[in-house]
Amino acid sequence: LLNRAVSEINRLRPKFAIICGDLINMNAQLHPSIPASIESRQVADFKSAIENIHPSIPLLCVCGNHDVGNRPSPATVSTYRSRYGDDYYAFWAGGVRGIVLNNLLYFDRSLAAHLYPEQHAWFTSQLRAAKARSARVLVFAHVPWFLRHPDEDGSDGDGEGERSEYKGTVIPARYFRIPKTERMPVLELMRENGVVVCFGGHWHRNGGGKFGETEMVSTS
Repeated sequence: LLNRAVSEINRLRPKFAIICGDLINMNAQLHPSIPASIESRQVADFKSAIENIHPSIPLLCVCGNHDVGNRPSPATVSTYRSRYGDDYYAFWAGGVRGIVLNNLLYFDRSLAAHLYPEQHAWFTSQLRAAKARSARVLVFAHVPWFLRHPDEDGSDGDGEGERSEYKGTVIPARYFRIPKTERMPVLELMRENGVVVCFGGHWHRNGGGKFGETEMVSTS
């Protein structure tokens, strides 16, 4: 599928392409029993495939839970940075400001609490600077801030089809979105600063909604 995606990217010739996380599957934190060689091989396969993207098309990467774990740690974030580059950064595409976040730190930062304040302060400053320039802002992260409704409370059954089943295991809705206590202040920050769209992955299906004029788009 990645090779097919690369071919399509080359055909379309977009200004940039972006992957909203999970660059590999077999992360050691999520799959502790797998040999390290499998994870390393998946990293190598990923890099080999993306080398075929036309050099005129920047490929931007977002870290997902299969890259830094459901509970990011200094070690997993460091490994990600050594493999792929920064886990949060900003870029310009024409007159549009793009902001990439490691929002696993909003999902669960219990193992890396000291990494959160630096990123959040940077994020706030980036939003305010973009607003001062009247720039359109897009935010990219892995975990959707919400699936359908911004005030989802994290319980199951508060939205149609939010529970997912994988290989016979039912995965609760709260796994697929940022907890409400973390979500609402960030949504308000983005609304205040005119963020147009937030993009996420993680849910393995398409969905989204709006918070004020800020749209949330989840892509499968």
